[in-house]
Amino acid sequence: MMAYWFAIVATFILPAGLIIGAAIRQRKVMPVLLGILCFMVAQVFLRIPLLRYIATQTWYIEQMRAHPILVTACIALSAGLFEEVGRWIFMKQGKLNTLADGIAFGIGHGGIEAILLVGLNVVLLGTQPQLLAETPAVSFMQTGVERMSALLMHVSLTLLVWRGLRLHRKSWLFAVILLHGLVDFFAAYLQMMQVSIWTIEWVLCGMTLVLCAVSVSLLWKDKSKNRA
Repeated sequence: MMAYWFAIVATFILPAGLIIGAAIRQRKVMPVLLGILCFMVAQVFLRIPLLRYIATQTWYIEQMRAHPILVTACIALSAGLFEEVGRWIFMKQGKLNTLADGIAFGIGHGGIEAILLVGLNVVLLGTQPQLLAETPAVSFMQTGVERMSALLMHVSLTLLVWRGLRLHRKSWLFAVILLHGLVDFFAAYLQMMQVSIWTIEWVLCGMTLVLCAVSVSLLWKDKSKNRA
C-alpha cells in the first residue's frame, strides 16, 4: 500500500501541488496555464491522435517490422518536434520574459502530463481493490520515479527553449528538439533491447539530472554576464 501511495503522490498530488504553488508564488496563473495548454495542444490534440491513426496504417506496420529502430527514432523525434515547437510558440506569444515564468510554464507542461497520462489512472486503480492487490508494488515505485524524472526533464527542456527565445536564437530550438528526441529514443531503444525497467529508469534519471545541471549552468552563466 505504501508503494501505491508513493505513486499517488508522485503522479498526482505532487504535480497538482506544484501547478497550484507556481500560480500562487507568482500571483498570476498565465505562465503555468500556458504550459498546460501547450501540452494539451501539442500532445493530446495533435501528436497522440496522429500517432494512433498512423499505427493503424498498413505501411506503418510494415515499416515497423522492417526498420524498427528507424521508426522508433522518428516517433521519438516527433515528441521533441511537437512539444518543443509548442513551447517556443506558446512562450513567445505569451511574452514569458522572466525565469520564473519559464519555470512555471515547465511545471504546467510536465505537471499536467503526469496527471492526465498517469496520475488519473493510478487514482482510479484505487477504486478497484482486486486489481490494486494484484499489481506488484514495484510497478508503483517505477511509475512514481519515472514521472518525477519526466517532470524535472520537462522543466529543464522548457528553460533551454526559454533561453533560446531570450537570446533570439532559433538554433536553440532545433538543438532542444534533437535533445528531446534523443532522450526518448534512448529510453525506447533500451526497452527494445529488453533492458530491465529499473536500469532504464535510473539511466533516464541520470540523463535528466545532467540536463537539469546544464540548464542551470547556462542560466547562471547568463546571469553572471548580465551582472558584469
